Amino acid sequence: MEIIANNIGERSLGTKLNEYLLTRDPAYSSFRAAIAYVKQSGMQHVINSIGAFLRNGCSIELIIGIDQYGTSIEGLTPLLALSREYPSLRLFINHDENPYVTFHPKIYCFENNDVLIALIGSPNLTEGGMYSNDECFIEIKLQKSSPNDNEVIRQINEALNHWRNEEAGNALLLTNELFTQLTENGYIRIETRLPYEPVDEEQTAQGINAPGPIRTRLFRRLPRRRPPRAQHPATTITPREEREQEADLHDTTEGFIMTLMRTDVGTGQTTPGTSRRSPEIFIPLSARDNNPEFWGWPNTFSEDNRMPGKYDRSNVRMFINGETVNVSMMTWPAKHDFRLRCEALRSAGSEGDIIRIERVVNPIDYEYYVTIIPQNTIDYRIFRPLCNRQTPHSERMWGYYAT
Repeated sequence: MEIIANNIGERSLGTKLNEYLLTRDPAYSSFRAAIAYVKQSGMQHVINSIGAFLRNGCSIELIIGIDQYGTSIEGLTPLLALSREYPSLRLFINHDENPYVTFHPKIYCFENNDVLIALIGSPNLTEGGMYSNDECFIEIKLQKSSPNDNEVIRQINEALNHWRNEEAGNALLLTNELFTQLTENGYIRIETRLPYEPVDEEQTAQGINAPGPIRTRLFRRLPRRRPPRAQHPATTITPREEREQEADLHDTTEGFIMTLMRTDVGTGQTTPGTSRRSPEIFIPLSARDNNPEFWGWPNTFSEDNRMPGKYDRSNVRMFINGETVNVSMMTWPAKHDFRLRCEALRSAGSEGDIIRIERVVNPIDYEYYVTIIPQNTIDYRIFRPLCNRQTPHSERMWGYYAT
């Protein structure tokens, strides 16, 4: 048994999880956990290790809370995508409608035929919980050959089984349908928030935790060991112009946002004898030229031999709605626009919604992370002011930001 505290020594929850997910000597066959909060900031550090664990034929069962908006859409999306590919990954959402009940355990268990390793303490599956916060947990190694240890193993499994018991009604298996329902009904939301957003008292009364106004700092900022480089893009947001004054952009993730028009989400002609319009998102040339490196322009584009002046970038990998898709980028100077051709992008949003595209700093499976921000949502209210540039002779608005 051992006590481990983040920021004291070299070990943390993040290092321990990756150690057990990747170790083959000894190998562990299953990983079970009950976690109050799961965010993209934490998933970025373990998503590749989780994938490797599954590819080795191991099983994973995660029981995740969604109280207090501690779990985000971005946190669940890569896990849900993996569960489609690997049935041995099962995800359960635990929530009690009683307002005074919060699902708040943090227990991570690795098991093989001989032992069960349990990490039990305060850290959530967030970057702060895994690395930078002051967190503490106990690591227990339980031998199955010991009657006393077997009793503790039984108690741990009893708790995990209780928290994912679907018959009780407060635990549900996460499917595509449930994910959509959770999003539409406001149980989970996009995790990005603008810093220092003024408090909306009506929203606060409804339990929506908006950040407060700028405040005088009363406490010191202590030196901390920085987390390791992420495996997946993080999403803390700052307006691009402000971030450029603070740090070089090569150390950040960049994002592009734009309001969707009918030309982006419409299908065009549908009457007999007419062609259905190609599935394309139209981006102004001024937006492309404002930050050409974001799109890889012009170095990664090739001229179309059939249409002089038209340049293409094919098979650009983008992650949207839980799947990775191929997108064709093409620029049409004669038509004064820059296009992203992909049915998954065209069909994801509606007129007036915002498309949000983040460029991944260290791409592994995809180069861009795409989400749609619907109108009449809290996140739309937050992101809409960042669409601060207008296309001439159009209502289309767009902008960039840095994370």
